[in-house]
Amino acid sequence: MHTAFNIFVAALFFSLNPQAGLIWLGIAVLVGITRIILKRHTVKEVFMGAGIAFVISFIYLYCNIQFQY
Repeated sequence: MHTAFNIFVAALFFSLNPQAGLIWLGIAVLVGITRIILKRHTVKEVFMGAGIAFVISFIYLYCNIQFQY
């Protein structure tokens, strides 16, 4: 959930300011790496969390853009 939340926040920031989104994406990558180093999650779990967050973020932002206009 840690990586997933940070990927979602990065996507939200990216929609407002691409530079801020990339910075937050870097933070999300660091969080994912630390979860693996601390042996709290496996690599598979981190990638699945990031993938789920990416899909949810895309759907949310796509729907948000579609319904704004």
